[in-house]
Amino acid sequence: MRYLLLLLLFVSLMLNSCDSSTAEENLYEGIKKTEQQDLKGALKFFDKAIKINPEYSEAYLQRGRAKFNLKDIDGALTDFASAINFNKAFAAAYYNRGTVYVYMRDIDNACKDFIKAKELNYPNMDDKLRMCNK
Repeated sequence: MRYLLLLLLFVSLMLNSCDSSTAEENLYEGIKKTEQQDLKGALKFFDKAIKINPEYSEAYLQRGRAKFNLKDIDGALTDFASAINFNKAFAAAYYNRGTVYVYMRDIDNACKDFIKAKELNYPNMDDKLRMCNK
């Protein structure tokens, strides 16, 4: 009986150690799934990346994009806010959160994020900022 328990423990440890993928590898796999239009599959990889590295701002950005495309608006906002929280200079996160605010018709907050994205040199912001000057 004791040997059986040791064997089960050993097998369990081996199975858990087989998935030694990194956060970056999971992010890459999630992006590949996104490119294949498998957004739900992508979410699984982004979730793994974040579980491995809970402060991985790029994983939050990519997961937020996937959630937005799946119409999980609150989830997308939360993920973009997390990306910004972990990297205050992450222009793409401000841009994407601003885009969600536009979708929600919250132009004031959208403009704040678009202005910040432009300050951080996010490209092609002039079109987005035109709506802020009206």
